[in-house]
Amino acid sequence: MSSPLVGVAGINAIVFGVYGNTQRNLNNPEALSSHFMAGVTAGLFQSFLCSPMELAKSRLQVSDGTKGPLDCLKQIYLQEGTKGIFRGLGSTIVREIPAFGSYFLTYEWLTRTEDGRPVSTLTMLAAGGIAGTISWVIVYPVDVIKSRMQIDGIGSTKYKNSVDCLKKSISSEGYSFLYRGLSPTILRAFPVNAATFTMVTWTIRLLRDNDVKEKVRDGELLWGRCTDAVYTLKVSEAAPV
Repeated sequence: MSSPLVGVAGINAIVFGVYGNTQRNLNNPEALSSHFMAGVTAGLFQSFLCSPMELAKSRLQVSDGTKGPLDCLKQIYLQEGTKGIFRGLGSTIVREIPAFGSYFLTYEWLTRTEDGRPVSTLTMLAAGGIAGTISWVIVYPVDVIKSRMQIDGIGSTKYKNSVDCLKKSISSEGYSFLYRGLSPTILRAFPVNAATFTMVTWTIRLLRDNDVKEKVRDGELLWGRCTDAVYTLKVSEAAPV
């Protein structure tokens, strides 16, 4: 249990860290397009951590020969090399770029107000849930292909690449397989993303409030020192030599 939790925490740290830093450094940080591009960048960076984690998760669900995620990745490396560890990385990147672009764009759009005031907690929860749901609906077919490619490495290889996987799957199962399992994914995505965005927003507000308080305190202290210095200077000027 601890390994997945640590991995998720690491991914969220990368996502929101890259997103925030990218958005602040764009020419027009508050534009919706800037939030989209920052999300795209975050999705690209976190793919390199997310892909091996999801590979281990997929393999563990269909195989009992490993003790846990780390042991699973170790066995994959011993049998398939570095290439095996990053099996499905291309599909993961294709999934995460539009997913996180739409994710942050949707949340920002839903939480904007005309007067710039912070929205309520209920609005944050709803916006986070909707953002997560929309992003999954957009990229779910890519996720299905990615998962099949990652499981394909067990035993023999069935697919040459993602395109071959798509063609063969459509040929044998029809187009409906692309959205198979979407409903439970959405049922999970809404509350998870609602909570994630709300907690991140609360944390940012708390840190900003504390930062403002520190600046006010330091400013008052500096003003007090300047006042004392001016008073001392005036007294020394008025004092007889």
